Amino acid sequence: MLPPERVSSTSGFLFSPRHAVGYIAISMNNGSLVLWYASFVLLAILGAGSLPIIWTTILNDYFVEHKGKAIGLTMTGTGLGALVLPPSASYLIAEFGWRTAYQAIGIGLVVISLPFVIALFKRSPNAVAKEANVSDKGVWGVSRREAMKSKQFWILGFVLFLTAVVIVGLLSNFKPILLSKGLQGGTIAWVASVLGVTIIIGRLAVGALVDRFWAPGVASVIFLLPIISISLLVWMPGSVTVAVMVALTLGLAAGAELDLLAYLTGKYFGPRHYSSVFGGIFAFFAVGAGVAPPIYGKAGAGGYSTILMISIGMMVLCILLFLAMGKYPKQEQRP
Repeated sequence: MLPPERVSSTSGFLFSPRHAVGYIAISMNNGSLVLWYASFVLLAILGAGSLPIIWTTILNDYFVEHKGKAIGLTMTGTGLGALVLPPSASYLIAEFGWRTAYQAIGIGLVVISLPFVIALFKRSPNAVAKEANVSDKGVWGVSRREAMKSKQFWILGFVLFLTAVVIVGLLSNFKPILLSKGLQGGTIAWVASVLGVTIIIGRLAVGALVDRFWAPGVASVIFLLPIISISLLVWMPGSVTVAVMVALTLGLAAGAELDLLAYLTGKYFGPRHYSSVFGGIFAFFAVGAGVAPPIYGKAGAGGYSTILMISIGMMVLCILLFLAMGKYPKQEQRP
């Protein structure tokens, strides 16, 4: 790996300090519903610097042969967060109140994350040269305008929208879905704990596999697993074994989706304009993740079987769309 250059102040420092302000703003709510919504909007805006587009842009600057493993290892941080933060927040809320819990999360972002950002978050020499208008021969890629003229852009965007709707919808309603299928609250708690572990496993496994095999094919196999387990959940309600299978396979899919988005964006559209193209595709994911919880919550009012069957259909459509992505561009095909 080439010796790195220090990251510019316009990227890494978007992360910790400004994101932290959003959590502290939430803790200052005085009971106003308008202020509550406004503070979460502020959190979303200030948290933009911590989205995967920032981290994966840096990774695409550095890695070619082992890009999948690099993305997988980096994105395991979200799985670790899913393991550590919920119990930590629950403890703080129980012992000190919800305001202190939000303030602690905000301050923790600065104290824990900012030193790593300052010390380790660096750009590659190629990226720095490009910003300085120095020739960057050998770095290929299409602009977002050009990417939007290709079928791969729209296929990938639609697939990410559908997967976000299904996975976020199921995860956000995981407990009520299992309750409706006859499981008890205590059982659901430990079943849900499986999710954080399998998200990490999913990221690492997918990262290693896409470095060796055609990534859309890998995605098709990964997304076949939750189709099987959700089908069993519909036809075998009340089974703890089936519930664990759903948690395992859903966690694998959740761990794979954003990694695949980052990897496929780099493979099909190149690193030169990666962040711009990634942002365009990530918009599909963001919309899907935003509409999923209320859709699944409302659909579950009359029982979750119908929305679960629709989820299976959407996952099947995702697999077919992945298989329609086609070969990698010539610049990304290995000799």
